[in-house]
Amino acid sequence: MWARRAHRARRCRNLHVASAKHNANAVAAVSIEEAAHGDVQQASTRTSSPVAVLEAPEEKPFEDAEVPAAADDEPTKEEEQPQCEEAPSMTPQQAAGAVQEDFMSSLGSIFRAMASFAVMKRMSGSARGSCFQSVQAPKVDISTYLLRIQQYFKCSDECFVLCLAYIDRLARSTEVQVTNLTCHRLVLASCVVAAKFQDDEFVSNEFYARVGGIDVQEMNHLEAEFLKLLDYRLYVSPQEYNLYLQTVCGVVKV
Repeated sequence: MWARRAHRARRCRNLHVASAKHNANAVAAVSIEEAAHGDVQQASTRTSSPVAVLEAPEEKPFEDAEVPAAADDEPTKEEEQPQCEEAPSMTPQQAAGAVQEDFMSSLGSIFRAMASFAVMKRMSGSARGSCFQSVQAPKVDISTYLLRIQQYFKCSDECFVLCLAYIDRLARSTEVQVTNLTCHRLVLASCVVAAKFQDDEFVSNEFYARVGGIDVQEMNHLEAEFLKLLDYRLYVSPQEYNLYLQTVCGVVKV
């Protein structure tokens, strides 16, 4: 009985060993065959020591790929519209000064045009000099000279319109012409006469002479000569005044 059990045990053990060898050979054969066909993953899963296989990350289509935003595309706060800076407003004094400067510049342009016309007449021999003529042309421009008179005389604006009317009247009725040599003294004498005729308040000829750049004796002589040449006709009608005023204002607009 014990011999039979021992024989049966030996037989079972032999069968177990044979079965294990058979399974090992089968696995090895399958692994070699699958490796020959390139199926490494399937062969490795059947071995007793599996090898981890690294999987590549799934590729997304180009349309679905997230593109990093550029610096200019980054969302920013709504930009405020730049506001135009308003030009600084002028005070009434500055506005009045600008108007007066334009007026004097236009008045000076008229006198320069009259001087150019007088040059043509002098070339034809129909004009000659006078006591208002300087030895040489002053370096100060006539417009700047008018601004100086306006600044220091403190006379009314109407005096400069009368100044133009008197000089034009003088040039039409006498041989005295407006030239580069006579323009400054004619303007000075005409403004002095207009201020004394138009305004209620005026100063002495000594002050007027200092403003004009001459001595008081010459100032007195120029004023007297200017009145004689005008035959003391200083009144200007409203129609004539408006005509000269529109003439100057027309030059301002141009």
